Amino acid sequence: MTLWNRFAGGVRRGEEGRKRRGRGAMSVRIKAVVDRFVKELQEALDADIQDRVMKEREMQSYIDEREREVAEREAAWKAELSRREVKPPQQFSLARVET
Repeated sequence: MTLWNRFAGGVRRGEEGRKRRGRGAMSVRIKAVVDRFVKELQEALDADIQDRVMKEREMQSYIDEREREVAEREAAWKAELSRREVKPPQQFSLARVET
């Protein structure tokens, strides 16, 4: 006897079995409702998982784009800094020549 049959009561023989036969049809209907509920719940869970995966991908794409922007700014800042480091000695040497 399966767990479902134990839960539903199953059909018994004899006089009590005759009384319970109507319950057999009811247990089939209950099982159908439970199966449909489980199926709908699984579909909702799958949809939620897919939604979370898409959000995670979008977030990772956003993070990657921000990291690229930061790297570009850092490279531009370093280039500007090295350009400025080269200029002061030239300006200083020009000032000495003039005086």
